[in-house]
Amino acid sequence: MPDINGIEFIKRAQKANITAPIITITAYASTDTAVQALRAGAYDYLSKPFAHEELLKIVENSLQARHLFQEVTYLRGKLDKKYRLENMIGQCREYAAGLRDY
Repeated sequence: MPDINGIEFIKRAQKANITAPIITITAYASTDTAVQALRAGAYDYLSKPFAHEELLKIVENSLQARHLFQEVTYLRGKLDKKYRLENMIGQCREYAAGLRDY
């Protein structure tokens, strides 16, 4: 990328709310850049040369993690709707029928 480096790309993708997993691939690997990439939001970091099977496994894992994140987000939303305070406040059947006085 002529205008920006990989770390800057990841930061811009995060600001743009891009939800696709980002896998950083570099020919110039260092621990420092790997840590920076992961902290910026990359799912994983690979240095060249790498086995194609390794890349395929990382892609598979990243998509599975994304699916699980989306599922958790969906289920939390359902729980939040179901267990709102107004849904928890009820009334005793006996009280509502006038059979019990509190």
